[in-house]
Amino acid sequence: MKKLLCTVLSTVLAISSAAALNMSAYADSANTQQVSYNYWYNSSTGYTDENVHTRQMEKLDRGLIAIKTDGGVYLSWRLFDSEDNIFGSADKNVSFNVYRDGKKISEVATKTNYVDSTVGTNYSVAPVINGVEGEKCDAVTVYNNSYFDIPLSKPDDETIYDPSGNELATYSFFPADCSTGDVDGDGEYEIIVKWTSSERDVGSPGDPAYSGTVHLAAYKLDGTKLWKNDIELGKNVYSSAHTVQFLIYDFDGDGKSEVMCQTSLGSKDGQGKYVSNAAQTDEEIKAITDEENSTADYRGYGRITEGKEFLTVFNGETGVAMDTINLPTTRGSENGVDYGDDFGNRSNRFVSDIAYLDGEKPYAIYLRGYYFGRNGKQRTSIAGISWDGTALSPTYRFDTQKGQEGYYDGAYQYVGNGNHNCTVADVDNDGKDEFITGALCMEVNDDNEFRPKWCTYLQHGDALHIGNYDPTHTGFEFFTVHEDSGTNSLSGNDITLDFGMSVIDAETGNIMFHEGASDDTGRGVMADVGASGYYQIWSAKNSARQSNGGTDFTTATSLTGRNTPSMNFRIFWDGDLYDNLLDGANITDWNGRNMSNIFSAGNYDCVSINGTKANPSLQADLFGDWREEVVYPTTNGMALRVFSTTDTTDYKIKTLMQDPVYRSGVAAEQTAYNQPPHVGFYMGKEVFDTRTLTSIAVTTQPT
Repeated sequence: MKKLLCTVLSTVLAISSAAALNMSAYADSANTQQVSYNYWYNSSTGYTDENVHTRQMEKLDRGLIAIKTDGGVYLSWRLFDSEDNIFGSADKNVSFNVYRDGKKISEVATKTNYVDSTVGTNYSVAPVINGVEGEKCDAVTVYNNSYFDIPLSKPDDETIYDPSGNELATYSFFPADCSTGDVDGDGEYEIIVKWTSSERDVGSPGDPAYSGTVHLAAYKLDGTKLWKNDIELGKNVYSSAHTVQFLIYDFDGDGKSEVMCQTSLGSKDGQGKYVSNAAQTDEEIKAITDEENSTADYRGYGRITEGKEFLTVFNGETGVAMDTINLPTTRGSENGVDYGDDFGNRSNRFVSDIAYLDGEKPYAIYLRGYYFGRNGKQRTSIAGISWDGTALSPTYRFDTQKGQEGYYDGAYQYVGNGNHNCTVADVDNDGKDEFITGALCMEVNDDNEFRPKWCTYLQHGDALHIGNYDPTHTGFEFFTVHEDSGTNSLSGNDITLDFGMSVIDAETGNIMFHEGASDDTGRGVMADVGASGYYQIWSAKNSARQSNGGTDFTTATSLTGRNTPSMNFRIFWDGDLYDNLLDGANITDWNGRNMSNIFSAGNYDCVSINGTKANPSLQADLFGDWREEVVYPTTNGMALRVFSTTDTTDYKIKTLMQDPVYRSGVAAEQTAYNQPPHVGFYMGKEVFDTRTLTSIAVTTQPT
């Protein structure tokens, strides 16, 4: 067997497995995986050793999948961070032995997919390092299609009554947003499904304004339902895209993901018990009786503007509530008026994500209130909450209202700068994540305070993206659109607001490009579809622009007029390094002239969710190589249909789920107005060209 050799130019980093470790004290290293990241690429210096950081994340299996195609059997599997010498921590690249029905049929060196022209019964792969074969993964059988179904147990229809007991309406449940995590520690992802019946917008919920309830359920990829009962949030948690932000992540480092979300009186866990019973440190919550839980009704005339608000962490494998605390981002004043109105619109808008704020362990970030108010008041409240396996701790707090925990003199100037979504990245390369929403970037500073790192003061917007697209600009480009006009003077300077779209240096907050518009710019995208420049930006109110490097932006003539791309998700689907675009049930690709359709889930009896937002239930690198999977509900809502590409690729990249920016993006994907995950590292072709692989070709053994 030939050995895999790797030649690396001296100007480019060879990420070493001997890099200095930053092992998190919270994690059980036997059940988690140390991964590396390096986002500090620049075309003049490449990558350098001092910019490598590490952290503990979930431990995954090989994720092999086998799909029958016209050409035989398509195989695809994960490359781990520790096996990737381009974007990971390996010294050398790793080849793989491929087995059909227990017999070795090939050694694959330059990629992590393979097409077997002979259709076998089962397949497995094993890594080969320095000529020595490692552990072979469990064998998988062959799917007949490029998708499989996860059958769902739909909750019974629910009838909604007003507080007087009058029957209002009966609704059926339908699967909505999903998220993912390895809840049982077997190395394979599970899917957590959010079920809604009558979901309403908190701003214009209709008349009467009563929403349905929200259920959460957990499924293995083979369709096994994990919890005895659904988590039922009850009538005191309003069902809206803005209210129920649920996070799935291994918060305590035991190798199994937990579930965290907003709850209230009446909320039940996956064993049918009220979540207040699980309170570990708050005796007042613990003392709430089952009768109080069953009778409490905070709905008023439908909207919820009063009553107790909790945050609960659930065991992801069993659904059991493990701790419940008062929601750190409080409603505060009566009817939440300090957030900007008295009917629960602005006070009931939340976003959430996962961030390693201290560089050591993950925190659940919950933000409440991101608008300016209509009553002369406004408030933004943010908390970073950890779970150590015993208790929830709202360690980091920020608040713009005097008297609230996290307030400091000067905090008020940052009100009104959030989005309907958020993102997380280590934007300044210090090993600690920053949390960004709209015009505001938050960090834990050197004094261990949770404070704004920068703010553009361009206020609220509906869409955002982050990426490492421009090799002439070190670090991340952050893109967002705006829905405000006028002047913001809270910073002491008059900041002109004229809608439009902006590209921002994510480290400094400096605006690299801004183009105004005449109206609320509701949607926008930053991606590199391969059409022109280093990357492209476009919005609902602005023509497409291409980045020529740094602050140099010009019109992207190939993406204007009839060729204007969709304004929703980006995705890796085909075999090149460029973004494809996902909108509704369709994936499109730049064909040299325009964006053309290459996949449609609608052809497979599937539908998108969230109305005009038209997104899948989930987009993530769930298994296989670095291309992404998409999950849609079937039209009858009785199953989730999981699609995977069968396009081959010659690029060999670690699983995207071991890239911290991408993994946080997946966690936040379900929040409010869903946005797609992005990778944190620069994926230009020159990275692969300069990291030349002198390697063996694919060799086939006699059958």
